[in-house]
Amino acid sequence: LLNAMQAIQKDGDIDIRLGQQDEYAILTLHDSGPGIAPDVLEKIWDPFFTNKEKGTGLGLGIVKQIIEAHDGQITIDNAISGGTIVIILLPLYQENL
Repeated sequence: LLNAMQAIQKDGDIDIRLGQQDEYAILTLHDSGPGIAPDVLEKIWDPFFTNKEKGTGLGLGIVKQIIEAHDGQITIDNAISGGTIVIILLPLYQENL
């Protein structure tokens, strides 16, 4: 959300949706910002990569690790309609270990 807030203009929008598909919760974030340049998009998961003046470049990598540690998935891409779309899938149930 913080990345989306930084990407949109003053009057931009962030659409947040939560749904369910089979055994997964699906969280979708779609912002009305300019999207992510292709050369940046291919590096967003790289540790310490950032295109911001301030930042460590660790945020998205940490988010991805947490989601995957819970048997989930995250994708980030440019939306066809413009802006960036983030899709997070998390299992609704997990067997006790």
